[in-house]
Amino acid sequence: MFLKPAFMCKDPMRKGDHILVLCEMLRPDMTPIKESTRTLADAIFNQALDEDPWFGIEQEYTLFKDGRPMGWPASTARPFNSGPDPMMQFGYPGPQGAYYCGVGYDVSFGRLICEKHLDVCLEAGLNIGGINGEVMPGQWEYQIGPATGIEAGDHMHMSRFLLNRVCEEEGVVCSFDPKPIPSDDWNGAGCHTNFSTKKMRNDGGYEVACLSVVRCLSARLRRRDSHAIAREASCIRICMLYSYPRDHGACLNPNETQTLACYNRSSRRRARSWARTTRSTSACMARATSAVSPATARPTRSTTSSGVLLTGMRVFVWNIM
Repeated sequence: MFLKPAFMCKDPMRKGDHILVLCEMLRPDMTPIKESTRTLADAIFNQALDEDPWFGIEQEYTLFKDGRPMGWPASTARPFNSGPDPMMQFGYPGPQGAYYCGVGYDVSFGRLICEKHLDVCLEAGLNIGGINGEVMPGQWEYQIGPATGIEAGDHMHMSRFLLNRVCEEEGVVCSFDPKPIPSDDWNGAGCHTNFSTKKMRNDGGYEVACLSVVRCLSARLRRRDSHAIAREASCIRICMLYSYPRDHGACLNPNETQTLACYNRSSRRRARSWARTTRSTSACMARATSAVSPATARPTRSTTSSGVLLTGMRVFVWNIM
């Protein structure tokens, strides 16, 4: 096995002339191992460098101290059950609400670690954009970017490494677990991704961005790729306002609108109900667009249970999950 340097930066922990090196792993024949997702991603990015793709990544994490999230009290409950229960080792703090971007000894737990991580990332030359306290006590977030192409992934991986190094020195465990507390009452931790191309950032880019997403999802729906739809729908959140057809002409066809309707359904129902959504949404779309001149048409309102409001002149889509 061989190591191929892919990204280097200053080592802010050892300082001096020390550096940190992120490597790809190669077989003896110099081909990447199958687990090398960076190699695959880099090849994809290089196919569209003229699009100048920017990424902004929001990494959330949870800090644990003595087996429980920072700010959570120790539990005094007796373990009545016979097996190990991860919820028995700590009690519960006050309800969520005051911790998000909060300030104060009673609502901010782990700020010194978060601030130190920001400092070492800046010293290393990483493209870190900010930090903030998150919804659950002991939970924080930092942002990488905007970064171009593969640089976003390189800086994210190195920033995670440095976060663990900071926590190691402070005697704290950092968790990137998406659901650190197994309960619906407490917030999860995600890694949201923001993306744009040069066309999306220029004048008229809002329409370019929305149509690109809608048509991509529409193509998947036409292929009946239900598993991919269910996976992607859980992490894609878009709020869009389309004017139809006065502002953009026939920019949304029924297939594209049905995609939006399907995506707004719950994850459990999405895969088995897309056909019913297609029929109902197409019917609504046909009624809504049957009006004569948009300037003189009387708006015909139709709604579907999937969160699409259709009128004779406008299509409103919100909270596509």
